[in-house]
Amino acid sequence: RAMTISADGWFDWMIRDPGPLSKTNGGINSLKLVVPHSAEGYWPHLQELLHSLNRRASWFASNLKDGRCYQHYSIYTKTWTSGSAYPNENGLAWENEGVAGEPLTDAQNQNNIRIIREVSALKGWTLRRPVDANDRTATGYEHRECVRFGSEPTACPSGRIPWDLYLAALNEEDEMA
Repeated sequence: RAMTISADGWFDWMIRDPGPLSKTNGGINSLKLVVPHSAEGYWPHLQELLHSLNRRASWFASNLKDGRCYQHYSIYTKTWTSGSAYPNENGLAWENEGVAGEPLTDAQNQNNIRIIREVSALKGWTLRRPVDANDRTATGYEHRECVRFGSEPTACPSGRIPWDLYLAALNEEDEMA
């Protein structure tokens, strides 16, 4: 598959909805890992939260239930998403529309797989989940697992990320290559 990430870090298949630059950390994100989140809400609220200057929270993209994916920042931007410096400076994090107990839609899962596939190909790593609570070398974490990096405890993403599906899809693609 052809890479769809521009040199400045924008996916050509996502809808651009730039977020405020004041809600970023500066510098270049190293993209060593991914951290998909659960938005615990829906698009109108997400967009309002992202653009509000009353809260520092920011994330690279919003993955909506209907398959639309809005990109707010370049993949190289350090956003305030995962609760501490290491995952915010070295990880690509995005919000998946919906709430705890609500499975991701097929469209959301396909978007998540595509994001992970393209970023891992760009940076030359393979998706790997942590093997234990101290593993800091994996490439796919949940927000709640970022406590190992100093983040506050959270339930996010509330069991909504089907990692087995993602690992199987990405491994199948690797075997076919």
